[in-house]
Amino acid sequence: MMSMSRTPQFTEADLSLQDVSFDEEENIHDQLGQPDLVHVTPTKSSRRVYVFLFLGMIFVTAILGVAISERKEQQNSARMAQQLNDVIVYLSNHSDPTALATIGSPQRRAAEWMVYDDALQRKIPTDDGDADEWKFLQRYALVVLYHSTQDEAPWTYPQLHFAAPKRHECNWNHPFQSFSGNSTLTFNMGAICNNLKQVEKIVIDGNGLNGALPEEVGLLRHLTKLSLDGNALVGQLPSSLVALTKLRSLTLTYN
Repeated sequence: MMSMSRTPQFTEADLSLQDVSFDEEENIHDQLGQPDLVHVTPTKSSRRVYVFLFLGMIFVTAILGVAISERKEQQNSARMAQQLNDVIVYLSNHSDPTALATIGSPQRRAAEWMVYDDALQRKIPTDDGDADEWKFLQRYALVVLYHSTQDEAPWTYPQLHFAAPKRHECNWNHPFQSFSGNSTLTFNMGAICNNLKQVEKIVIDGNGLNGALPEEVGLLRHLTKLSLDGNALVGQLPSSLVALTKLRSLTLTYN
């Protein structure tokens, strides 16, 4: 005989038992609830670790900052040294090379001033045909004159602003007044320029200039008047004065 499979039959009692089991499971979940979050309070030792780590980061950052700063300073020093060398090489065609190579000479001090102190930082001319060459040489020549004529003592009137690094050389002067009877005469003493900012006059009378006039005065090719009356200049006149073809007035009395 063939056996016939029988579909299991569930009574209402069985179904109620299953429902009870599901209800019990839900009750268990409700009783357990959500897991509590555990709050860990840092101990003193862990706080010390954090502090040391923080201080260590600050220390490392400071060391790196100092190293980077020193590196930049070294690079800047090398760049400035190269620039000074370029200036000296160029000026050797216009000044005595030996004087330029001598530390402390007026020429060397003027070259160093052009590189390290001058706020205008005039561009080094590329060659003798550079249209702006006179601008560089004019500023250089005036600084050489300034240092050459303070051999024993500084100038009497520092307000002339000679070699002031933030001023154009056309502003290296100061107004003075002279009185004669009822009349008052106002005049500028120092370096005086034309409208093209070319130094046309140098008037520095009675200002305590001492030492000898440098050959670099001959680089001031636009000069029409040179008045250095009543100072303490010594030595011979520079031979370069013959190059000043526009010079019309030269006053060097009482020296």
